[in-house]
Amino acid sequence: MILMDVLNHNYRRILICCLTMLVILFGSQKLFAYEKEIKGISSTITESIAKSGKKTIAVVDFTDLQGNVTELGRFLAEELSVDLTMSAKNFEVIDRNHLKSILTEHKLSMSGLVDPNTVKKLGQIAGVDAIITGSVTPFGDSIRISCKVIATDTARMITAAKGDIAKTKAIEELLSRGIDTGQVSSSSPSYAPSTGGMQSKRVGDITVTVKRITVAKGRVTVLLDFLNHSDKNLRLHTRNYGTSLTDEKGNTLSDHGGGGVTLNRNSSNDVMLYFRYRIDDINVGSIFTFSLKFELQANYQILSTHDITFTDIKAQMPK
Repeated sequence: MILMDVLNHNYRRILICCLTMLVILFGSQKLFAYEKEIKGISSTITESIAKSGKKTIAVVDFTDLQGNVTELGRFLAEELSVDLTMSAKNFEVIDRNHLKSILTEHKLSMSGLVDPNTVKKLGQIAGVDAIITGSVTPFGDSIRISCKVIATDTARMITAAKGDIAKTKAIEELLSRGIDTGQVSSSSPSYAPSTGGMQSKRVGDITVTVKRITVAKGRVTVLLDFLNHSDKNLRLHTRNYGTSLTDEKGNTLSDHGGGGVTLNRNSSNDVMLYFRYRIDDINVGSIFTFSLKFELQANYQILSTHDITFTDIKAQMPK
């Protein structure tokens, strides 16, 4: 009987040890898979950069498809930067902290470097031949990482690479943490982070804030603030770009205005958009999803186009 107890005890110890090893091994495989994807992207990019003859490279913060930075995007950019530094062939990778200092000094952001003028400006002020941008997109149980290498002299893409990493608990936590990337100059003191239920998103040199949605007299009005971080006036166009409002009842309205608005440099700019309801025929909702599509111009030339979405916005209803 005593012998059987000893055997059972030893069996339980062996079983626990085996299970522990499996857990450790499973976790290590996921970590290895994440590192493997980063190294694979790094290897592809390294070969292409070496062939292109570019000598100085910088990795900027990765964003989601709306241009928002998360801790995961910043973490992956850091990891890729380190891997590129270790595998660099005839080129140098600029330290990201040094790059951030340069960008802050010139009122630029570590993300949203998508329009050609900004890319070229970065090349001039930081002495960078190419930048690496990236997007992070959740897909079920995985995260898709897509990277582009862009030449700063031509703003053309040199190469691209992509990979998928497992969506572990740690990865999901980093993905859920947003980062405020606003670079606000002292000449725009009226800007403050979104409060009181307002929602803000930054794309490139513009921070868009939904300040208020009002339903009254057959019309829905959306009051927006466009904070122009750049040192030049920009021209905003939304008409015919597919901007829309959808309420929780499924009613969708199209934009009836908003073309040709000037966004003054280094300042906040209120913009009103109008959407028509036929109140007699439609049971009006009170919670909206706002899809904003707009174009930015300077000197009558298109700089960039953007598509961002704000959800669960509670409207001010008529009393």
